[in-house]
Amino acid sequence: MQILSFYRLFFTACAVSFFTGIGPAYATPTPVFDLRLNPPASSVSSLNADSRLLATLVTPDMRPLKVISIDKRGRTAVVDALDEKELTVPAARLWIAGAAPKIAMTNITSALPGQNTGASRKLPVRSARVFLSENGNFYAVAYQTDGSYYELRYKDAHGKLLSITAARDAYGLKAVYISDDGSRVLVVDESNGDRGSGEVGQRLSFYDGDGLLLKDYDLGDKIDGWLDTSGIFIARDGSYVAAVRGQGAGQKVVLFDDRGGMVWEKTFFESHKLTEDMGGLFRLKGGNASFINMLDTEGALTSIERSAYGFDIWVSRGREAVYIIMFKDFDLKKTNIAQEVQAAFSGSRTVAIDLTELLPPGNTRPLAAISPDGKAFILYSIDPGGGKPKTYADFYEAPETRKWSDNFFGQDVTPAFVDGSRGYILRFGSPATHLIYYEDR
Repeated sequence: MQILSFYRLFFTACAVSFFTGIGPAYATPTPVFDLRLNPPASSVSSLNADSRLLATLVTPDMRPLKVISIDKRGRTAVVDALDEKELTVPAARLWIAGAAPKIAMTNITSALPGQNTGASRKLPVRSARVFLSENGNFYAVAYQTDGSYYELRYKDAHGKLLSITAARDAYGLKAVYISDDGSRVLVVDESNGDRGSGEVGQRLSFYDGDGLLLKDYDLGDKIDGWLDTSGIFIARDGSYVAAVRGQGAGQKVVLFDDRGGMVWEKTFFESHKLTEDMGGLFRLKGGNASFINMLDTEGALTSIERSAYGFDIWVSRGREAVYIIMFKDFDLKKTNIAQEVQAAFSGSRTVAIDLTELLPPGNTRPLAAISPDGKAFILYSIDPGGGKPKTYADFYEAPETRKWSDNFFGQDVTPAFVDGSRGYILRFGSPATHLIYYEDR
């Protein structure tokens, strides 16, 4: 799902080229289900291959309780009860749980769960974490016991177990990234200074969909060499992983291939931050703020100068559409901005829109969720007045047709397109206590 922040917003017919081939006519978005969640959901996927959302229900202190599915009529079913009570820890890895002295491991792939490696021990599960693929076709559950030992169980949307992997060191689990097709899983272990043996380091483990280890990197105790997990992107088909290397400083950008091999590592600025992946085209922050920077999987950087003009660009994830979003009053035709954007995104539909007065007076925090085809968006903003904030939401069919508008009490209401087309959910709260699903049909 793509999120775009606007400064001040208003549509005018200021298009470089209007969309053609709009496709089927759509009616006003219609609510399909209105679902209250108790307990609430910390994460909600898009609709998966079974046309069901996956969601992780949590306690007030954010401890996962279960994974559920939600169909398009709002009916729920438990996919995974997360009721594991014990883990069987192989003898060679008991040291990670603080239950035995550390031993030298000559084969990093040895001592996986279920292998006969000597006197294993059963230890209690202390906590669990859940990681959903964006499209809801796959998920992983990490069960944690003592120290930094965990077991990662990788499953499909029905809860069928596909593979089990386990902690490889005492760093502790940091994050898991799953490709939408389920073919690749990246596990990042990283120490936080207060777990296990107290070892400091970061490890990257690349697995295929069957749990086979493809590549393993121990990045050691120097954080300048670690990946910044706030900006790691995995391709939908698992063909690449892009990240910034050097926590805090963001010294380099690195790209890995589908087997975890490093393709390239490049430095463009003094610091870097990847903020968005649009199908192998990455938004890269760094250097002079007057430039918009896009980086592709070949390592080629394209920079578009903003100069004194107030504009930004948004590119749909598949690059079908490029928006030039103007939040200052200027004559686009008297600049070469449109030509530069068209040259940078050859083959994409390009639309320029002037955004200056769409927000109701006094509203703040304007954001937009963009449909997958780039032809519609939901603008939402906060009315803070009277001590009872409201969220205003408007559905627009690009470039200028408003088709739906509503407002809701509270300031934590966020939309997301979830069905690959115009279907979207409104999520109330974080964690979410309420979901409304709309279809534009």
